[in-house]
Parts: sequence; structure tokens; C-alpha cells
Amino acid sequence: MSARRALSIGSLALACAAVGACSGPSGRSPTTAARVAELNRAGEVAAMSARADTRNGVISAEAWSFEGVPGQKLTTPSFEVFTTVQSSRLLERLPAFLEHALNHYTRALAPLPEPSGRLETYVVATRRQWTRVTRRLMGADAGVYLRITRGGFAAKSRGVYYDIGSDETLAVAAHEGWHQYTQSTFADPLPVWLEEGVATWMEGYRWEGPKRSLPVFTPWENAERYRMLRRVAIEGDAMRLDQLLSVRPQDEIATSNDRALRYYAQIWALTHFLNEGEGGRYRPALQRILTDAASGDLYDTVRSRLGERAAREARARRIGPAVLAAYLPDVTATDLNRQYQSFVRRVAHPSAILDR
Repeated sequence: MSARRALSIGSLALACAAVGACSGPSGRSPTTAARVAELNRAGEVAAMSARADTRNGVISAEAWSFEGVPGQKLTTPSFEVFTTVQSSRLLERLPAFLEHALNHYTRALAPLPEPSGRLETYVVATRRQWTRVTRRLMGADAGVYLRITRGGFAAKSRGVYYDIGSDETLAVAAHEGWHQYTQSTFADPLPVWLEEGVATWMEGYRWEGPKRSLPVFTPWENAERYRMLRRVAIEGDAMRLDQLLSVRPQDEIATSNDRALRYYAQIWALTHFLNEGEGGRYRPALQRILTDAASGDLYDTVRSRLGERAAREARARRIGPAVLAAYLPDVTATDLNRQYQSFVRRVAHPSAILDR
């Protein structure tokens, strides 16, 4: 992953925070059928049946256009992709990549539910087209999304991206796809540190199989996050855990791009720590947090263990230590911070062998 890619992914928190759309449930989008009907009424869609192509995950392909620019609507088992992209490499890889990414979301950290319907995703060829699509989809909220410098965003259960090169576009889709998934499927929003932490954890992938056409998701294989984590460790600049849990990423972005990238590297490491640190001690709690958020029981659990005020503030602000405190009642904040800092130093050491 290039530094520009990592920055484009990290910078999305600015838009998320402004309208509350990128992280956590924010209401289901209109059905794709309704969306296509709306565009048809504007004279912008021409649909035509095409041969189903299952080799790359595509069930059906239809002609589609946006403001006179020809494209396709690709239907897969879990996605409806509206695209004007002409790159054969990206078009060949995109449908199967999205399906494999969704499979990773629902199985890698915890058994999580499938979305109830296909996820609506736009991948257009240019930033100019992306700007027009964003204005059309986001209406009065579009301005904050248009401040995103590269790649795209997820909001209201939709993914909206533009082509920045095949590998980089897919990396953005892997990160933002997690947000799209939780928006469409989770009944309770995750705390920001975990929503964004898991999204960064989902970024790492490589290509395997015949002609290197099979995406294999490998959370440790994320060079930009790892390099920044090593920098943080070498410079002795890691945040205390209580600070990390209480940071709003948009505040880091407003301060400097470097601070934002440091934040994302550390919440990436925090997700790894909760999943595998201390011999996997905290993995069951991480799984319960995720499954309870999906089912709508997350803040009820916080309420039962920490009280009504703590639950209300945790849900409203979506930052702070309350969720971890509720799900890890047998470990003190001091001990948890010590263990996390030790984990960061260990995995960032040049001799570390990571599970890839």
C-alpha cells in the first residue's frame, strides 16, 4: 500500500464525523431497484440483458450509464455495482474482490450476519464523475464528502469510489466496505476506535492462485500501517490506551496528516492486540462486542455493567473506554495499557515474525 493510499483511507474520518455516515449503522439506503428507477426517470440509465458471467462473481451484467457516460451494472450474490470504469484489470477483479471481502468481514473476527440484501456500490472512472454521483446520492450532505482527497467513502450503506488504480481502489474498497457492511447490518454502532480499527485490519490482502486472481485477506500484510507503527514505537510516541480510545480521528486529521496516520496505525495494532495479544485472552470479548453490536445488545451490556449514564454517553459519543471496561471487567485499565504497549513494542521490533 502506498503512503498516498493510506492517507486517502485515513482521511475519510473527516467526512464520517461531520455527518455520522461512515462508521456504524446510519439507516438503510433506498433499494437498488428504486435507485435505478430514479435514474431511469432522469433518462440516464439504459438497461440491457447480458450473458451471466460467474467466473469473476458476476451473476448478471447490464448496460448502465451516468450522465451520458456508458458503463455497467454488475450484479453479484451480495452486491450491485454501478460502474463507468474502463480498466479491464479493475473490472475483472472488482466483483470477486468485493465478495471475498464481505466473506472476510463476516468470518475473520467473529461469526457475523450477512446483509439482508445486496449492497449498493458505485465505482466510477474519474473524480469528476465521482463528484457528480456524490452530489446526486448525498444531497445536502455532499459537501463534506467532496473534501475527501482520494478514493471514496461509505455512507448510508452505499460505497462510492473512483478509480485511483486497481490495487489502490480495491484497498479503499476493503476498508470502506467494512463501514458499508456495518451500516447495513449492525443494529448498534461500534465505538469509533473499533469501527475504524477493524476497517484498517480489513485492508491487508494479497493475490494468490492461478494468474494471481484470488484475493486472500491477510491483516498483518499492510505495509503502510506497519511502517508507521514501527515509527511510533521507535520514537516512543505511542498513545496511552485511554488516550487512543478517546480520540476522534477527525481531530487528528485537522491537526496534521502525520498524526492521523499515527492514529490509524495504532488502532490497527489495537485490533490485532484484542484478537491475538496475551495468547488470545481478549479474543472472546472482542467477538462478543462485535456480535452484540450486530444484534443490538452492545449498549444494553454496557448499561447492565456500568450503568445507564455510561451506556448513554458511550452510545452518543462513541469514544472512551466504557465498552472495553464493560466487556473486560477483570482487567484494570492500567494492566490493559501495559499489555497493549508491550504488544506494540514486540510486533514493531525488527525481529518480529508476524502471522501472515
